[in-house]
Amino acid sequence: MQFYYGQQMPLRILDEEEFWKHQEEEHTVVIRELVSGLEPEFVDALKQWENTLTETHHQVIRYIETVNRSGFQVSDLLM
Repeated sequence: MQFYYGQQMPLRILDEEEFWKHQEEEHTVVIRELVSGLEPEFVDALKQWENTLTETHHQVIRYIETVNRSGFQVSDLLM
């Protein structure tokens, strides 16, 4: 990641994290759909990961909204 984003750097970092959490979330579904005969314990584990990654994705979006509303000020409370 480049460091020339200035005061928008916190948003750039969160934007990158939001993208990857969404990708990971989708990949759990892709694996389940592509791998036929996947053992039930792996299907369950992938569903649990999907739920965890979905929640993480939503948390990152909440951080983005908070940083945006604060005028790009990242307080210690967010860390």
